[in-house]
Amino acid sequence: MKFLRFSEVALPKAARASASQVLGSRKAWFALPLLAVLAMVPTPATAATLLQNNSDLNLSGNSATVSALQLSFQCTIVADSTCNNAIEGDFTVTPLSTGTFAPYSAGVVNYGHVLDITEGSEPVQNTTFPTLPNFITFVLNNNVNLSLDEIFEGTDTTSTDCVGVNHCTPTNAVYANGNNPGGLSPFNLDYNPSSGATTASFSFAGFANDTVAGDNPSTAPFIGTFSETIAGETPAQVLAMIEGPPGFISKGFTEDGNLTVTLTPEPMSLSLMGLGLLAVGFMGRRRQQAKK
Repeated sequence: MKFLRFSEVALPKAARASASQVLGSRKAWFALPLLAVLAMVPTPATAATLLQNNSDLNLSGNSATVSALQLSFQCTIVADSTCNNAIEGDFTVTPLSTGTFAPYSAGVVNYGHVLDITEGSEPVQNTTFPTLPNFITFVLNNNVNLSLDEIFEGTDTTSTDCVGVNHCTPTNAVYANGNNPGGLSPFNLDYNPSSGATTASFSFAGFANDTVAGDNPSTAPFIGTFSETIAGETPAQVLAMIEGPPGFISKGFTEDGNLTVTLTPEPMSLSLMGLGLLAVGFMGRRRQQAKK
C-alpha cells in the first residue's frame, strides 16, 4: 500500500484544527495515504539546515490494518530485516521525493519505518498530546525524522452510523476523552455518487526534526492528511467495516504520498531581528535630533 497522500493544507499551528481530522489508533488509520503540508515562515538564508523549503516526501509499498481504535502498519519489504512488526511497518521512499528527502530515495536502502498508533496513546482531539518521537524514520542516513503530536477530530456532518449522510464524521463513545467529549472520530467519510466510492481521510500534525548537531533551525512543524478512496462503498458501509464486524479494514492501497516541509525561524532569531530593528529606529531618532 502506498499509504501517504498529503492534501493541500498550509495553516499555522493555531489554525490546524480547521484541517481534516484524524483517528487515534495503532491498527486503525494508516491503510490510508497521506499528504502533509508544513506551514511556517522561511528561515534566514544563513541558517544551515537539512530541512529545505518545499521538500516533498513520497512513500509507497506500505500496508496496514485499520480498526476503530488502532492503526497497525505491516512489515512488507523483504530486504528490511530491522522492521519490528509488533510496533511498526515499513515503506519505500520513491524517486519523486525532493530536497530534504531526496537522499532517502537513492540506492538500495531506500526505505523507512512508521510507528503504529492507538487511541489510548495518541487520542483524537483538537489539541496536542505527548509527542510520539520517531513516528516516521529513514533507514538510510537517518538525519531527519518526523514526530507526531496531534490527531484532529473530523469536520464533516456528525452521525453515529453515517446512514444517508454523504459527508460524514462518525461519532462513538470509544473516541471520547477530556478534549473530545463528543466522541468525534478523526475520519471524514466523503461519498462521490458519480463514482460510487467513499474517500476516508483524517489529518494529523507534528514536527520534522533535523538531528545533525549545529543545524539551525532543527525542527519544522507540519500538517498531514491521510486519505483513501474505497470503491463501491458508502460512508455507512465503510464505517460498518471499521466498527465491526469484521471490525477492521485490512488490504493494500495504491496511492502515492506527498509531504511538503516549510521552515520557521527559531524564537531567538525573531528576538534578535526585533532588537536589530529597535536599534535602527533609535539611531534614526538620534540622527534627526542632531540635525535640529
